[in-house]
Amino acid sequence: ETGVIDPEIQRYNTPGFSGCLSGVRFNNVAPLKTHFRAPRPMTAELAEALRVQGELSESNCGAMPRLVAEVPPELDPWYLPPDFPYYHDEGWVAILLGFLVAFLLLGLVGMLVLFYLQNHRYKGSYHTNEPKATHDYHPGSKPP
Repeated sequence: ETGVIDPEIQRYNTPGFSGCLSGVRFNNVAPLKTHFRAPRPMTAELAEALRVQGELSESNCGAMPRLVAEVPPELDPWYLPPDFPYYHDEGWVAILLGFLVAFLLLGLVGMLVLFYLQNHRYKGSYHTNEPKATHDYHPGSKPP
């Protein structure tokens, strides 16, 4: 035993918490880790909900430390100084390309309409000098 155990912790049959806190929520206090840092932002209800007994130290909880280092601008191949002129934002090129695409689409639609009219126009009938049939080849039909 470690001494007097909090009744709420004793209800779960544990002597307390030993481990790492990160995004833990307890008694509507979230994240719990920030409330144990010094200076502690303690209010009356928070002081009632959280009590610290024993040694409390901040660590990275076994996580790897952040190793991202700043790259100096002279070594960064993608660095652009603030006064770098950007010449690729011409508005007239986009307008010209828009008109070109619209013209090509209009031409394509026109060609499709002409193709349809050519292939589906009314062909009409024409007269030939061929003789008409003198008898019916269908035996079930009546003669005229």
